[in-house]
Amino acid sequence: MRTIKYILFILLGLMLFVNETQAQQKKTGKKKYSKHKKKAKKAAPVLPTFTLSGQILIVESYCGGAAPSRELLEEVRRPKPCLEKYFFLKKGDANSAKNPVIDVINVDSTGRFSFKLKQGSYCVIQDFQTKPIQLENYKTSNNFDYQGDDCMRKYWADCYQTIDLKENINDLIITVYKKCFGNGNPCMIYTGPMPP
Repeated sequence: MRTIKYILFILLGLMLFVNETQAQQKKTGKKKYSKHKKKAKKAAPVLPTFTLSGQILIVESYCGGAAPSRELLEEVRRPKPCLEKYFFLKKGDANSAKNPVIDVINVDSTGRFSFKLKQGSYCVIQDFQTKPIQLENYKTSNNFDYQGDDCMRKYWADCYQTIDLKENINDLIITVYKKCFGNGNPCMIYTGPMPP
């Protein structure tokens, strides 16, 4: 009887040893796999850098009362360097509160800009698009007919211009169309008095 108990005791010890050895092998295999995954992440390709340069121009509207001469109208509508409006860059092809601003488009006295960026898609946005949208600010504007929250959300999310940077771009033109009333927001339609 003692012999049988002794044999069972030895067999139980062997089973525990085998289970422990297999558990150790599984742990070792997991470690090797996770190290391999980390190495794969480090080996991600480095994106090339390209030059993005161009000019911001402004086209004004004639806002006088009397009918202008053709020469005056052409002069007013001729594109000029825009020095008064700032634009910003975000990654991607739409504006999102999750994506931070990565650069400001600063211009010189001729409205020109130039800087370097990694290859990819970029969204040019206006100043108001750098902050979370505040719909209540648009609903109470005097002399303007608010076109609704959906219109304003879309206007906020749309890029002013999108850029797909796969090579150097040296002639990008960003055009600002200055309206007589308001700031060109399509969700705010002017309903106030017209000039004499």
